[in-house]
Amino acid sequence: MTIPGRIHSLHHPLQSLLLASSALILTGSPLAAQSTISPSDRASYEGSSSTFYPLGRSNARVQTLHADLGQELSQISGHGYRRDGISSRGLVPGFTAELSVEMSMSPRTADQPSRQFADNQGSQPSMVLPRTRLVFPDTIRPDRAPTEVFDLIIPYTSPFPLPPEGGTVCLDIRLYGNSGPSGQNVNFSPLLDAHALFRDQRAEQPGFRFGNGCIAAGNNSGHYGNHLLTRRIDGFDLEISSRFGIPDDGSLGTVTVAFFGQEMLPTPLPWLPACELLASPQNVFLLPGINDSRGHLDAEINGAFPLPTGAELTVQLASASLSGELTLSDASILSIPPLGPAMIPTSRIANSSDRDAATGSTSLTVPVTLFY
Repeated sequence: MTIPGRIHSLHHPLQSLLLASSALILTGSPLAAQSTISPSDRASYEGSSSTFYPLGRSNARVQTLHADLGQELSQISGHGYRRDGISSRGLVPGFTAELSVEMSMSPRTADQPSRQFADNQGSQPSMVLPRTRLVFPDTIRPDRAPTEVFDLIIPYTSPFPLPPEGGTVCLDIRLYGNSGPSGQNVNFSPLLDAHALFRDQRAEQPGFRFGNGCIAAGNNSGHYGNHLLTRRIDGFDLEISSRFGIPDDGSLGTVTVAFFGQEMLPTPLPWLPACELLASPQNVFLLPGINDSRGHLDAEINGAFPLPTGAELTVQLASASLSGELTLSDASILSIPPLGPAMIPTSRIANSSDRDAATGSTSLTVPVTLFY
């Protein structure tokens, strides 16, 4: 595999150390049957962010417009949300939320939402779920993103019929209160999976982190990396945030490299028992710059990754110094996403503190929603 890009080889005093290390390493709720997801391409991809809308609010009104439900369903009997797989590895304890749900066929397109809630509603909104209190379970970060399980389900008491000709569905939710470990009627983040849409068709895809990095001397936290792949009409960019590598006081001459491969090959390092190589180092990129005093480095690789949609890479970072120190980060799986849709298929309108408000703020970052 070759990954074309701006950097193809290492030209640095630490080249031999890093390449020698890689040489030694190289040898040594399932989805319902009748259901659909909006945004529609997120069935196979994790969303690019997380959100607390709507279930993390105690007094709010949240509308989402959906023009991408297709004709898979003749009616909608409920909807649900899945746990974010990117932002946090922790547990979100179970909670209750008191809410109501109205649905209608919107006279507007999802591409042009109005701040006026009434403008987005159809002429005959249907109360598919009168005000009720629902109990939601604990959620934990999935083992792989995206998860096929939508844990946070909202069943309707009255199904909503969809017209054969399709159109834009307006999902209108009012929050009346909640309770959970944080208290009664307290805003919190349930870490719902969400996705940001862009009018220029770019698509952002964060890496799914796994494993653990080793702890560099002078740090108390393990080395880790965050990776954000952006696909544009004219190419790809990768933003890399390396955290808690080897600290540099200006004299150590640290460098950070990224290993890319298409296989996960967990391989312990005999001379660094706390470190494990998690990505096959088939390609190595030297990142520009040196670590700061905390071992942090931010870098970007432009014009790389012209791989087909759906391809996956595993990436891991290595931080090294002229004194011979070496650390490895955790690893991430990067999925090559499709370009974003030419027409915005779903949007959000929300007032986060007043369920009776006439207006809200519009956004193209939407919760990934299952309809069944």
